[in-house]
Amino acid sequence: ALAGGRNHRARMFVIGDDLFIITRDRTAGVYRSAHAEPSHHELTFQRIGQLGLAAVTDAEASPDEKLVAVRTSHEVVIYRTAELINGGDIPFVRIPIAGLKEAQGEGVALGANGMLYLASEGGTWSRAGTFISLRCSLEK
Repeated sequence: ALAGGRNHRARMFVIGDDLFIITRDRTAGVYRSAHAEPSHHELTFQRIGQLGLAAVTDAEASPDEKLVAVRTSHEVVIYRTAELINGGDIPFVRIPIAGLKEAQGEGVALGANGMLYLASEGGTWSRAGTFISLRCSLEK
C-alpha cells in the first residue's frame, strides 16, 4: 500500500538506502520511502512526482545510481536520478524499442559503459522470453 492506503501495481527500484516505486497506471506516479529500521515491518511511501508514462513495466537505477531507466512497452525513458528524486519529469533520453517486436517485454536494467538490457516474458506457454543487450551512448 502506498501513502493514502491505495493499492497500485507498481515497479520498485533502490537508490542508496531509499526505495522508490513508479506506479503502473496512466500517471506513473513516483513514490519514495526512506530506508526502514530493521525493527519496523512497514514502509510509508510519499508521492514525489509523476512521469506521465502509461503502463510502466519496470524501472531500475544504473550501477553508479546517476541514471534511472523506466520501461514501457514502447520505449525506455532514462532520467537523471538527481532530477527524478526531486520531482523532475523531464527525460534525459528516450529510446524507442517498439521495433524490437518483443513478446511481452517487461524488464530493464542499465549496466556499465552504456549497456541497456531488456528482458521479455515471452508469449504463449510454448514461446520463450528474450534477453536483449544494447550499447547506448548516454552522453549529453
